[in-house]
Amino acid sequence: MSNLFAVTGFSGAGKTTAIDFIADVSKSGRVYVGQLIKDEVTRRRLPPGADSELSVRQDFRRQHGMAGLAALVTPTIRSDIEGGRTILVDAVYSLEELNYYREHCDTHAQLISIEASFEVRASRVAVRTDKALTREELFRRDEFEKTNLHIGLAIASATIAIRNEGSLSALQQDLQAQVCNLIASYRM
Repeated sequence: MSNLFAVTGFSGAGKTTAIDFIADVSKSGRVYVGQLIKDEVTRRRLPPGADSELSVRQDFRRQHGMAGLAALVTPTIRSDIEGGRTILVDAVYSLEELNYYREHCDTHAQLISIEASFEVRASRVAVRTDKALTREELFRRDEFEKTNLHIGLAIASATIAIRNEGSLSALQQDLQAQVCNLIASYRM
């Protein structure tokens, strides 16, 4: 049985959309790790946007290690799990983060990969109202995550894989069948 489910995947794959749906259906708690970064960008009075967020993420990892962001949100996650809640984490980018959650929060934590082709993701992030990216910016971000965070290893380690190339309703059907039903079975 697992009380912790986290998502991984490249930008534009649908991680946040997936977490939002799972949280609504399963009535689970949600931890958005990126909020730490946004708060730090604001605290440092940096201009909002992808460049500032990347700089802050790099600083956090330099100061606290590859699992540094996981370590910062772990007290909240552990408290919620101890209170009997299922928690959803948006998002895991490295094996070090996943292993940290498994060591400090839930040894049976499940990792869900949300995957989509570059073309599909590029079309999605180009029209975002929040965190829009050009094709070039998306490509650079992908390369950074592959090279520096080894996100491919996290994706390959996922216990549940969801291909998100189609409609929102198709994604929701897959999430219902593979994740929401699993969470419900643990609660029985």
